[in-house]
Amino acid sequence: MKDNAGFTLMELAITVAIFAVLAVIAIPNMIAWRNNAAHRGVVNTLSGDLAMAKQSAVRYNCNVVVDFSADGYLIYIDDGDGTADADADGVPDGMNNDTQDGTEKTLRDRELAPGVTINLTASTFAGNSTLFDRTGRCPAASVGQVVVTGANLQNTIAINRLGRISVN
Repeated sequence: MKDNAGFTLMELAITVAIFAVLAVIAIPNMIAWRNNAAHRGVVNTLSGDLAMAKQSAVRYNCNVVVDFSADGYLIYIDDGDGTADADADGVPDGMNNDTQDGTEKTLRDRELAPGVTINLTASTFAGNSTLFDRTGRCPAASVGQVVVTGANLQNTIAINRLGRISVN
């Protein structure tokens, strides 16, 4: 009697062909899912960081500024720390100047996920930055929206005068 253990070449070729067809169908969907997940993650992280900036403005009783760039954003406390008081009015000269001076504390410095960007031309914040004042509100000049774009996705995160953050 002959022992028939193992696979024939034909069985192996059919199995490899089935796996190849499944891979051709599944891989593009997996790549699109991964890109969409990265985009959603950036939008959720940005909206959460904006909420944290608002809460920090109230907590630290000073302005908190968010500066946007195409590949990330910087959130810092604008309290004038580390700057002089040349006019001796008791307020540091760098306070509330929308610039990170001296040793002003950085709250977040984020880079976006690869393939996800902030569309600065579609965003409506003056100077590509916004701020929350010590009450958690946004002055009129700081109201606007930022547009986050990915592979085929686009979301808008808007901030109104009351400091309300909404994602569309």
